[in-house]
Amino acid sequence: MKLNRTKPLVTLAVMILLLSGAGIAYKAFASKSNQPTYPEEELILAYDFLVYDSSGSEVRLSDHRGTPVVVNFWTSWCPPCVSELPDFNDVWRDKQGEVLFMMVNVTDGKRETQKTAEAFLLDGGFDFPAYFDLDLDAAEAYGVSSIPMTFFIDKYGYFVAYTRGAIDAALLGQGIDMTIEAGGKRRP
Repeated sequence: MKLNRTKPLVTLAVMILLLSGAGIAYKAFASKSNQPTYPEEELILAYDFLVYDSSGSEVRLSDHRGTPVVVNFWTSWCPPCVSELPDFNDVWRDKQGEVLFMMVNVTDGKRETQKTAEAFLLDGGFDFPAYFDLDLDAAEAYGVSSIPMTFFIDKYGYFVAYTRGAIDAALLGQGIDMTIEAGGKRRP
């Protein structure tokens, strides 16, 4: 009886190629999962939303047209959110006057309340402008299904980039620079 050794070798070679391709695809996806994602050439107007400041006053994204905006969705119980907030606070301090930060707390009233979020901010020494999404209007408008999420919006109100997952000061700075640059190239 003669064994056909070619068939097992071909099968093995195909399996190795498939596993290598899957590994390469995974590395490419995993390394870019929290990198800024840029919209296609088509300009997309940022979705307006309503949130509240700490005194209960209504604030809309559209109130800030004319200024580049960073919108970040976060909660105090989310470890990746908590890990990025110190960088957001530092960059906000450095970039005041150049870009507006809207740090939107996803305030569902159960797991996160305005009271628990404000206590967390006070305890952490965070002084960036925090807004509370009490009606989940902003989270719904932006399709927030995981947090943190950060959106970069130019001074004309168009999306420039967004990220899912925690980012550091360098990526935040990169997004802000792109947002300011995009606003300088566009016309209303």
